[in-house]
Amino acid sequence: MLKSRGYNICVKWDSESRTWYARSKDKRVHRLIKGEPVGMHVHHIEGNGLNNTRENLEVVTPSEHARKKHPKGPIKGDPSKGIKVHILTKAGRSRKKPSTLNWFRLEVNGLHYGTFDSETNISLHNKVADMVVNENATNEQIYSWVLRLGHDKEHVAAVIKDVRRFFCTPDPSKKMLIKVGD
Repeated sequence: MLKSRGYNICVKWDSESRTWYARSKDKRVHRLIKGEPVGMHVHHIEGNGLNNTRENLEVVTPSEHARKKHPKGPIKGDPSKGIKVHILTKAGRSRKKPSTLNWFRLEVNGLHYGTFDSETNISLHNKVADMVVNENATNEQIYSWVLRLGHDKEHVAAVIKDVRRFFCTPDPSKKMLIKVGD
């Protein structure tokens, strides 16, 4: 339907909502289908951002959408796939200036985590991701291991925060407080 109207459709991962969405340039397909309601959100009823059938879409207020969003637990992937680093040669090459820079793609348990331009950065993310996802390590355990390798503590803290946010995995040493009504 949208291709016949001149829209080029691509698929893009949204790391915040942790789902794939069909897009056309800067617009999400589900918003095009529902007529781009101003000030409103378009909710995927079943939680699949690629199912853009009219039956699976509903227009809701932003607060209603926040309540209806599907809960996202920790991402573990398939531990049997392990952690892999792929070297992407000649990546980042521009038409004007050829580049000899290599890029590295990190997959954790079969899930694409990120792309990096230095061996130091990829090795740090690799170790932190493995410790968070597969070893359920606390932040202190990660610091004790990684800081011995000479990494800057602020940079390591930022990497731990990014990895925990991406995989929705809190520090196991932090106690979760549940407030019970009076």
